[in-house]
Amino acid sequence: MNNHFFMQFINSRVTRDYYESCAKRTTNLASINKTQMRSTPIAFPPLEEQKAIVEKVNTLMGLCDGLEQEVQQSQEHSEMMMQSVLREVFEVK
Repeated sequence: MNNHFFMQFINSRVTRDYYESCAKRTTNLASINKTQMRSTPIAFPPLEEQKAIVEKVNTLMGLCDGLEQEVQQSQEHSEMMMQSVLREVFEVK
């Protein structure tokens, strides 16, 4: 089994939903026992397919990281523009 595939699977929404459905809740804490963990339904595609899935997910995550940076830069640029406009409006001449 590809370790990266396994980690992506464990962190997937489907798996988290499964754990949430099994969890016992007490005082804002959720717990799950070893038996429930071992009963986690896991789909194991062939190793080559696992590698392809990991590669695709990594590519898409890279795109997401790039988009996050662009959004951050746009927000910073907007803030600088707003500061410039405010300075110009309120500057005493």
